[in-house]
Amino acid sequence: MSDEAVLAARRSLEYQLSARPKFHQILQDNNVRVSLFSPNGNTSELPEFKDTAEEGGLAMMSVGATMAANAGWQCFEGNRDEHGDPVIHEMAHTLNHIVFESINELYFYENIYKLAEEALESGDWEEGAQSIAEGGSLNHMIGEFFAMNTENFIISNRSDDKYGTRENIKKYNPAMYELYARYYPTEPWSYCNDDVKN
Repeated sequence: MSDEAVLAARRSLEYQLSARPKFHQILQDNNVRVSLFSPNGNTSELPEFKDTAEEGGLAMMSVGATMAANAGWQCFEGNRDEHGDPVIHEMAHTLNHIVFESINELYFYENIYKLAEEALESGDWEEGAQSIAEGGSLNHMIGEFFAMNTENFIISNRSDDKYGTRENIKKYNPAMYELYARYYPTEPWSYCNDDVKN
C-alpha cells in the first residue's frame, strides 16, 4: 500500500471527524480500525474478509474487526479520482453502526429515514429508487442514502447535482443540511485540488 493512499485516508478522516471530537473516544473505545486494499482488488485481500469480495469497501460493525476501503478510489498524488471516497463513505456507515448506536442518537434515526423516504418519493434520489425497484432493501438503501450524501456533503464537488455540494444541500433541502451539519464540518475543504496530478 502506498504512503500516499494511507495519508489520503488519514486526511479524509481527520476532516470528516473534526466537527465532533467526542466521537473520537467512542471510536477508540470500540477499537475502530481502517484497512485499505489494492485498487484492483477487493475486501477478500484482507485477512478479516477472506469470504467477502466487496470492491469499494465495508463498514465496521460493533462486532467487526475493521472497516475496509479501496485505496484506488481515493484522490492522492498519482491517483486523481474526484468521484468519491470510500473511506469517507464507509466511515459514515461506521459512525451509524458504532457511534450512533452507542449513544442512542435518536435525532439521526428519526430524521435520516424521513429524509431518505422523502427523496425517494420526490424522485430526487433515482439511484435509491432504482435499487429498491430491483429488489433492494429499503433499510439498506437508507444507510446508503446517508453514506452517499456524506460524501457529497464533505467532498462537495458536484455542483450540477441537486445534492452534489454542501451549498446545494443547504439550498434545496435545509433539513438534510441540518442533519449533516450536526455531525460533519461545514468549513470549506479541498478534497481533490488542482495540485493533485494523476
